[in-house]
Amino acid sequence: MLAVLCVSYALLTREKKFSSGLVLGLGLMKFHLLLLFPVWMVMQKRWRMLAGFAATGTAFLAAALVMLRPSGIASYIDVLLHGRTELADPSPDTMANIYSVLANFGMQSKALDGVLAAGVIGLAMFGLRRAPLWRSIAIAATASLLISPHVFGYDAAMLLLPVWLVIDNASRKISRYAALVLAAPFTFCFTLANPPLRCVPALALLGFLIAMVMDRTDREALLGQASAEDRGPGREIPSLEESHAYFDGA
Repeated sequence: MLAVLCVSYALLTREKKFSSGLVLGLGLMKFHLLLLFPVWMVMQKRWRMLAGFAATGTAFLAAALVMLRPSGIASYIDVLLHGRTELADPSPDTMANIYSVLANFGMQSKALDGVLAAGVIGLAMFGLRRAPLWRSIAIAATASLLISPHVFGYDAAMLLLPVWLVIDNASRKISRYAALVLAAPFTFCFTLANPPLRCVPALALLGFLIAMVMDRTDREALLGQASAEDRGPGREIPSLEESHAYFDGA
């Protein structure tokens, strides 16, 4: 999953949008880890990337229907609903997602889980508005992990790309600190501890997401100020990509 994100990001920075979507679609082998990526693409009107993503997804779906047949699909749905397999029988309090916080304090409730998931989705959508590429990927990846019932801790390895991007681009120190806490191996070692300490990885993810939503680059701030002061009648506000190109040229 980390390799998929890295290659997709590299292609996108080279304006190969459809190819970037095709590669990102390979991550649909674990589709629950990419739940908010289509939301990001729709919100920022990345239609060519979304088309590539959908193309790979369609190919995956067709292959699944051919190979699994009705009985295999029924078994797969059962795994999605109950999360138990011969390889793992996960405990909710050890998962690095938003639901483990309640589980660690003995407050498991489908209603509360739904409220927390809705809050994470709303926070992510707020942060994705006009966010630059590096911050969009960080928000989409982190929020997807927070709301998905993923079993294996190594799924969080996909967040290494957002961590690198944040350390390189974030305008606030608190964002870099949040990235370092998330990347530290000891953070995920807390899943071996007793409740309620098992929710530390989930809280680290949540803190990282909040830091990303609150982080605004200097260029974004300057763009907002220029839009308020200099915009005249009939003058369009430049896109974030255009503003980045302008500041880079300056």
